[in-house]
Amino acid sequence: MRFVSNPRSSAPNPRSALTILAIQQLFHRLTPRLIRLRRILPLIRIHPALLNRVHRVTGAAIQAAIGKPRFVRLQLELFTARYAYFHRKTHNLSMIILPARSCSERSGGKIPPMQTVAQNFLAFAHTRTERTRQEIVRCLEQLTEEQAWRRGGDHENSVANLLLHLEGNIRQWILHGIDGQPDVRKRDDEFTITPTTTLAQARSSFLATLDEASRIFGSIPEERLLDRINPQPNSTWLNHTILEAVFQVVGHLQLHAGQIILLTKQFAGHDLDLSMPRKR
Repeated sequence: MRFVSNPRSSAPNPRSALTILAIQQLFHRLTPRLIRLRRILPLIRIHPALLNRVHRVTGAAIQAAIGKPRFVRLQLELFTARYAYFHRKTHNLSMIILPARSCSERSGGKIPPMQTVAQNFLAFAHTRTERTRQEIVRCLEQLTEEQAWRRGGDHENSVANLLLHLEGNIRQWILHGIDGQPDVRKRDDEFTITPTTTLAQARSSFLATLDEASRIFGSIPEERLLDRINPQPNSTWLNHTILEAVFQVVGHLQLHAGQIILLTKQFAGHDLDLSMPRKR
C-alpha cells in the first residue's frame, strides 16, 4: 500500500508523517548492517553494484510514497546516521559537512555541529597534515644518519634534504605568508650535498614548523581565506589566496612524503605498512 501526500494541500498529511517515521526507524536500524554488507561483498565475490541497484530501487519507491521534498530531508537524516556509524580512524569526524537539523537532534553530542565549506577545508588540511607527519616520523625512525643523507647522485635529494626543504617551504608559505612571521628561508641551503646538520636536528626543526603550521590552520578566520599573499615575492608564484597557499603546502608536503617513503623502503628492504597492509 502506498501513502501519497497531496502536494496542493498545505496541511500535513498524518499518514505521510507516519510513513516517514516508520521508514526512518527502519533505515536507522538497517544502516549499520548495510555498511557491514558493503565491506563484506568484495570478500565473497559479489559486486557492490548489486547493492547499489537495490538502493536505487528502494529509494525510488520511498520517494514515490512520501514525495520528493520529504525524501530529500530523509536522505540527509540517513546520511548522518550512516556517517555516525563509520569508524573514526577511517572517516574522521571533521571531514564531512553535516546538516544542522540532524545534528541538533542527536543526543549525547557525539556528532559535530554543522561545518561550512571553509571550516571543512581547514579541518581536513589539519587532518591530512597530521597523518602525513605520522608517516614521515615512521620512516625517520628506521633510518640511520648515513641513510638519511645518502643520495644516488648529485641530481637527487636525500631524506635529510627533503626534511630541510619541507621545513623551509612550510615556514615561508604558512608561518611567513599567512601568520606574518619574518621570512628567514635560505632555499639553496636545503639542497646541500654535504651534510650541514644531524638527522635529529633536521627532524626536530621540521616537526616544530609543521606543528606550528597546523596551529595556524586552526586559527585562520574563514573571511581571510580569499585574502591574497605573496610568500615568495621573488618567484613566479605570486598573488595567491590563503586558501590556495594552504592547498599548495599540504599537497607539497604529501608529494615529498611519498619520496621519503620510497627511499625508506629501499634502504630498509621491506614494506612499512603505513596504511592497510597488503597481502603477502
